[in-house]
Amino acid sequence: LPIFSIDVMPGPRDPTNQSLPQMPVHLALLPGLQGCKHACPVTNPYECEFHGFRILGHSGQPVSDMLQCTQNKSPMEALVMSLNALHLAPTAPDTLTAQPIPQDDPFVMETVPHVLFSGGHAKADCMWWPSSQGVGPGTACVCVPAFHLQPAVVLVSSHNLKDARVKQF
Repeated sequence: LPIFSIDVMPGPRDPTNQSLPQMPVHLALLPGLQGCKHACPVTNPYECEFHGFRILGHSGQPVSDMLQCTQNKSPMEALVMSLNALHLAPTAPDTLTAQPIPQDDPFVMETVPHVLFSGGHAKADCMWWPSSQGVGPGTACVCVPAFHLQPAVVLVSSHNLKDARVKQF
């Protein structure tokens, strides 16, 4: 069986700082993961590269805040708006709690990710968005459900970003 790591990202009600970017949750606070050598606490937002694919996302606070400040009707609309603006948290620090950083905005997307995700939503949603410059594979936009609301994971194919599936439990 292939071994893969489990990245554990904090959310809005987890025991870490409440302003974005959030620090990782200490594994001592997650006794079920102690001893699991493949569990890795990460920041929120989080960025990684997997087999040459850039993955970027957050636990959902920016999307939830955008839904309160815009006419977007769904988390996916807000996530796509964020992608088009190349900004992970366009309402920070005005209405979304975030540290004001006057020099370099840490939420600006320097390059377009292959996968952009937002977590903690009522239901899963996936959409492929073409590259704005018409170059590259485009972006798989993924709204990951809060596990207590929809016990599921979202799988995105690294061979075809348009192929995203929701696996219900």
